[in-house]
Amino acid sequence: MVVVLPAGHHLAGSGPARIKALASETWAEDNEGSAALLRQHAARAGVIARIDLNAADLPGKIALVATGHAIALIPGVLATTLRPDVTTLALVNPPTRGIYSVLPRHDPHPSAPLLLQQIMMSFRLSSLLDGGNPSSSPRSRLGGVDAVEEAEDGLRQLLGGLHRGVVADAVELDGTDR
Repeated sequence: MVVVLPAGHHLAGSGPARIKALASETWAEDNEGSAALLRQHAARAGVIARIDLNAADLPGKIALVATGHAIALIPGVLATTLRPDVTTLALVNPPTRGIYSVLPRHDPHPSAPLLLQQIMMSFRLSSLLDGGNPSSSPRSRLGGVDAVEEAEDGLRQLLGGLHRGVVADAVELDGTDR
């Protein structure tokens, strides 16, 4: 997960920040699940995230950020799709979430392997955007386990006929919740 800031924000262009550095900011959210994730992350750091603005959807949330009304938390895999009047800020020890893939045991849709491959490529791109924070590498956060390779192995098993498989979010894959 990354924080979206207006392009002219005083933290724009800086390195990874702790959530405490954003404690005085107004936040915007577009769904209760993301709001809960943000509140829990802030509470673990001993601060309260002030979510004062609610948007109907992600584009609305990003518009609130672009106009300087708030900042927001989004999955890092979306960072490359943002409009040019906003920027992202990596968090130190960002929150994590999971993305799950459920496929039928027999005869999965012919597009399923390509879709899962594209998701994994997005996760890899997201991991390249972490600003080189060594604490966010998969090896340092996951005790030497290469999380991307592990996820790829899981995908191969999933596509090999497993009833239910789990694909970790980019945050879990690269050690930073993006």
